[in-house]
Amino acid sequence: MLLKNWETSVEEFETANRKDPYNLTIRTNLAEAYCNDGQLFSAETEYKEILSVAPEHIESHIGLGEVYTAMGDAERDSELYDLAIWHFHKGIVIATNGTGKRLTTKKLAAAYYSLGYARVNLYKVSGASRDESILQEALLDFKNCF
Repeated sequence: MLLKNWETSVEEFETANRKDPYNLTIRTNLAEAYCNDGQLFSAETEYKEILSVAPEHIESHIGLGEVYTAMGDAERDSELYDLAIWHFHKGIVIATNGTGKRLTTKKLAAAYYSLGYARVNLYKVSGASRDESILQEALLDFKNCF
């Protein structure tokens, strides 16, 4: 993953996942590798499976947000951006409510940035029904990122 060799990363994490299918770190890394390799549907499936057993798994919510944003970018689909926004928001809420795992400042800033990005793109694809409040929320996300 550090070398950004996504195909090899997918292969290695699939092997690791077969050996230890209950390890959420391996599964999250596999989903991220799928996403980076352009296998968005495989990434979506993996993140959803993780959330089915660990509904408060921060990295999976944020990862699904990234997947849905990439799908929204490809398809220009407002529903996909809505899903991305929901998952980014859920991940941020879980990370900042003080009861579970916390994100590093850098990862939290990245999540806020991604949330703002998804909101801006939702606004762009909304057409005639554009709601200016979406941009106001995006501005707050970018401020929180900073």
